[in-house]
Amino acid sequence: MRRLITATVKDMTGVMNRFTGVFARRQYNVLSIAVGKTIEAGISRITIVAAIPTEEDARQVVQQLKKQIDVLNNSYF
Repeated sequence: MRRLITATVKDMTGVMNRFTGVFARRQYNVLSIAVGKTIEAGISRITIVAAIPTEEDARQVVQQLKKQIDVLNNSYF
C-alpha cells in the first residue's frame, strides 16, 4: 500500500541520505520524493510516497525516522 510520510528536517548536508537510508534498510520502495525549504530558516520539509505493506510497518518507519537527529517532526497518512 502507498503511504505518504512527511517530515520537517534540519537543512544540512547528509540529512536526505540518512532519511532515505531508513527506507533502504527496510527495503521499501520510494515511489516519489519531494524536498523544499520552509519559511523558517534552516528547516526543510521532505515528503515521501513509499510502498509500505502494513500500517504497523509504516508506524515503525516513522518511529525510526523520529530517532534521526536531524528530523524535527514527522507524520504519515
